Amino acid sequence: MTDIITVKSSPSPPPPPPRKEGLLHHLLTKFAAEVFVTAVAAYAATRLLAYQQLPTILILVAVVAIVLTYFAVLVVSYFFSEDLWIARNWRPHVTLLLVFIAMVAAPLVVMQTLADATTNELRSQIEQQKKALEVVEASQQTGDQNRLQLYASATKSMERILSRSTFGTSDFKDLLNDCITSVYTTNAKAKKAGDLRAAVFYAKGKYLIMPPHAYEGRGLHEGIEKLRFDLSARTSDEPREVYCQRLGIAGWCYVNGTDVRAADVLHIPSAESYCYRPATEPQNESADRAMICVTIPDLTNPQRISGVLAISSLTPGIFTENDKAIAQFFATLLGKYDIRKPNPQALAGK
Repeated sequence: MTDIITVKSSPSPPPPPPRKEGLLHHLLTKFAAEVFVTAVAAYAATRLLAYQQLPTILILVAVVAIVLTYFAVLVVSYFFSEDLWIARNWRPHVTLLLVFIAMVAAPLVVMQTLADATTNELRSQIEQQKKALEVVEASQQTGDQNRLQLYASATKSMERILSRSTFGTSDFKDLLNDCITSVYTTNAKAKKAGDLRAAVFYAKGKYLIMPPHAYEGRGLHEGIEKLRFDLSARTSDEPREVYCQRLGIAGWCYVNGTDVRAADVLHIPSAESYCYRPATEPQNESADRAMICVTIPDLTNPQRISGVLAISSLTPGIFTENDKAIAQFFATLLGKYDIRKPNPQALAGK
């Protein structure tokens, strides 16, 4: 019997694993062209999407961000080659490039859009301010011209009045018109309302009466000349309301020697001691709202008051202290009129 001897050969050692190339070598040999093209394309795309309005530093940041992101994907594919493999095919690289460009460039474009919107808004505001400034300058020039015309007119009126020994009833129109125009020139609200009117009353006996033509302004006519205020002293049995109504604001101003600037004569605060007497038939005038009443000095006797200048408006709360000062100035000029001199027209219909 022949012995059969089997010799078991030892297994051959497994082949050594393929040497894995280095990361840098991997990138330079396999994806150098892709990285270069990525950088160029990223720069061009970013410039295009930003409409060439982004600062250069932001463009460089976008390019570096896109290239680094692309590098990161390639590095991940190197260390996880069994799970993630990027073929050397132009389609996935182009897709990745477009995705990265969109990820980085889109926020930049949004930022630029917002910056453009802010810039346009600022430009619009600047243009509006320029136009507003031009309107103000034009208004100031117009106001200056109006003031010069007013000063010239008022100067002529004063020269004519002061040069004569007497003050005629025809002078009332000129002075009152200049007074109203002065208020319009310095008070924009009053000019816009355009409803100022003025009247002059002088004391004669126990009444405040109006000389002929001593009124000017919106809605007034010769019927207002019949308006008078009773200055007689209040009796002990006379109710305050009756006394106040016959005296009116003009009479109260004369009796007390106190100037008045009322915001709304139809709603006088209870703390005030004066009250408004509206013009009724036969005057048939619209009710006043805002009013200024200032005393007219007697130029022959500084201790005496000769009358009252009243300026009113159909618009409440329209007068200022400056308007009151204007009224006081013209009231001084009106002090030259002497109602005590015989004047049949002054008493006509009284």
